[in-house]
Amino acid sequence: MYFVFLKNTGKVASGAVLSQVLPIISQILLVRMLVPESFGQFAGWMAFVSVLAVVVTLRLEHSLVLEETYVQRQRVLLAIRLTTILISICTILIYFSVESLIGWSFDFGSVGLICGVLSAICMADNKVMLSFYSSSEKYRKLNYQRLAFAFSTSCGQLVLCYYNPGAESLYWGYTVGGLVCLVFAYNQTKLPFDSLFRTKQMLVRLWTQRKRFIIYSLPADTISTVSGQLPIILVIFMYGDAIGGYLALVLRMVGAPLGLVSLAILDVFKGNAVRVRVEDASYSKLYARTFGILVAVCSLYVMLSYGVAGYLFELIFGKEWATAGIIAAVMTPLFASRFVASPLSYMVYLTQNQQVDLIWQFVMLLVVCLTLTIPSSFELALSFYVFGVSVMYGFYLILSYLMANREGEL
Repeated sequence: MYFVFLKNTGKVASGAVLSQVLPIISQILLVRMLVPESFGQFAGWMAFVSVLAVVVTLRLEHSLVLEETYVQRQRVLLAIRLTTILISICTILIYFSVESLIGWSFDFGSVGLICGVLSAICMADNKVMLSFYSSSEKYRKLNYQRLAFAFSTSCGQLVLCYYNPGAESLYWGYTVGGLVCLVFAYNQTKLPFDSLFRTKQMLVRLWTQRKRFIIYSLPADTISTVSGQLPIILVIFMYGDAIGGYLALVLRMVGAPLGLVSLAILDVFKGNAVRVRVEDASYSKLYARTFGILVAVCSLYVMLSYGVAGYLFELIFGKEWATAGIIAAVMTPLFASRFVASPLSYMVYLTQNQQVDLIWQFVMLLVVCLTLTIPSSFELALSFYVFGVSVMYGFYLILSYLMANREGEL
């Protein structure tokens, strides 16, 4: 069983690593075309997209792991996609209504909003498809989906920035690439569409049966995404676009690849959790096995980060990006603790403890805001932020361990 878990983890992790090769290469090329301010502006736009991508699915994709058969997961997948489209349309209508009533406008304009909504749909569908494939233990298709999204968005940004370097080309390229991947994902599934009446019944049934995900997981994950994007927004607001660009590059070049490897382990964890749930067995052994793999991989990252992070940033991106290398080294404890805690935090969904997650996310948001706004300098703020967030992830690790061993509500 342990060998199968390692084999599946290696299979999914290899896809995650490959899906980062092109984005990393494209990022290296993009920093040669763009200034840090452009990355800072794009990071602000991506913050909006990331939060909206969480909202449009109502976090119902987490419920896929609770469905026992592939056919049931297909029906839920169709319902989630329809939910995504409905909420996206409502978002656009609400925006234009507010704009006409009070004259408020999106910082990136109406076109930027449309691109943001389309990108949010693409990002959300990608996450839904990854959850669908992982819960069905279809790891080959999961890798294809992950690679397709990374390839299409990276190529879109590279092509447009080559002809017109700037923040606008970054979000236009991301949108076009995301739409290409969306067509690919829809073509892969080809879900049958029932009559409008049956479709309405299916949506209402899903929203009713999985209301805990809407009531607890949606606000919790929205707060989590805001907490993840807020550092860039606060840094840009308090210290300028350039510092925000450095932080955005670190999160893209270090945080994102680590996050994908962590998600690869989570994908296998989900697939095994479905089997454990069907067999009515304990999650404790699966938890311990996953924890051991996470710690082993994390140890390698910590040694590399403290050893060569600063040197590599300056070597690859140039001396003007040396500050990003220093930030990457300082943020090592944060990335390490998040790498270990995030996959295991899925225990809140398996044990139906979403209310605990919601409380934790509120506290995390408070920690992020206080640590980045109270200190008088960026260096001090960064140190406080890394310490506070690392402690919070350590506490979440304890909570997930208790959930795995109690297997019920805390």
